[in-house]
Amino acid sequence: MADAIIGFFSEHISAIWLVGIIISMIPLVELKGAIPAIYAMLVSSGQSGAAAIWTALGVSVAGSGILAPILLAVLLPVITWLKGTKLFRKPALWVESHFRKKSDKLERKAENSAEEQSSEEKAKKTERIKYWGLFTFTAIPLPLTGVWTASAVAAFLHLDYKKSLLFIELGNVLAGIVVALVTFFIGDVLL
Repeated sequence: MADAIIGFFSEHISAIWLVGIIISMIPLVELKGAIPAIYAMLVSSGQSGAAAIWTALGVSVAGSGILAPILLAVLLPVITWLKGTKLFRKPALWVESHFRKKSDKLERKAENSAEEQSSEEKAKKTERIKYWGLFTFTAIPLPLTGVWTASAVAAFLHLDYKKSLLFIELGNVLAGIVVALVTFFIGDVLL
């Protein structure tokens, strides 16, 4: 499916950097699929491997990173509005349920890790663990982890906007670096 999405945009848009930004914003692709795709397009167009990987990294991190502030701000109100419509009620309830489960799981892990402290220390440690959980979740370059899911989890946990944004963006950069390194070092095999 990711290949079809990448193929569609690369056929209809000539600017590789714009294709990269667009495909890195798509939930199932994000930068994990965008970096190898952009790298392959740039190398096949004659750009050197090192220049291509830096371009792919920058474009993909920017594209997926653009979404975090938007998602953190509007995700919950949009889902609430969609639940009030006849047409989108069921999908909105499914999305809410899916992200609520992920949020509850992170909250339980954070609370279990802070069990032995006093209530004030426990609250601080639980809060820290939640933010580091966002970072880790975003930084792991696997499918269904990334900016979209981490932003949804932060929104459902009602975490601080600025702190959530910082941890999600840092995790996004780390994921991008990991994917770029893997792509660069095994890129010849892929091409």
